[in-house]
Amino acid sequence: MSKPVGLTAKDGNGYNVFKIPKDCRFSAMKNIDGYVLTARLIMAEYLQRPLEDKEVVHHINGNINDNKIENLTLFNGQSKHVALHNKLRKGIKYITIKGGNLNV
Repeated sequence: MSKPVGLTAKDGNGYNVFKIPKDCRFSAMKNIDGYVLTARLIMAEYLQRPLEDKEVVHHINGNINDNKIENLTLFNGQSKHVALHNKLRKGIKYITIKGGNLNV
């Protein structure tokens, strides 16, 4: 399985981003500057498909620089992702995530 090769950087929020080559199969995911969030690229590679714009990748341990696939989960919309962060802000300690669904 070939991996895309390009330049890495950090965006304005501290997230790792990756410059996507024009011939990369995930090039549809890039922003106007040609970059994609590294976590989104890793999830796309894992799933073997480009992510849809509405899909949100969440860092389970909260460390935005920990892009190991074991630390990433995918939500199929921003509302579930926001609901998770709202529960975390309220101090709920035990949350499981399965298939983008929250179990508290």
